[in-house]
Amino acid sequence: MPDKKTPCISAIDTTNFARQIVLDFEFAPVSRQRQRRGLRNEIIEVGAVKLDNRGNVMGEFSQFV
Repeated sequence: MPDKKTPCISAIDTTNFARQIVLDFEFAPVSRQRQRRGLRNEIIEVGAVKLDNRGNVMGEFSQFV
């Protein structure tokens, strides 16, 4: 997760947004058997960061699935 003292957004105009949520999905390759059924990767972790209109972190979330 980012340093809470450093804004995450610098060059993006966020004046029209009160808050933003940035999502991060971690993927892992699946077994050959599952690949034969059309799957290549699976999500193993979901992360999110809630930002204010200045890009400062207001909250964090992380969960293995």
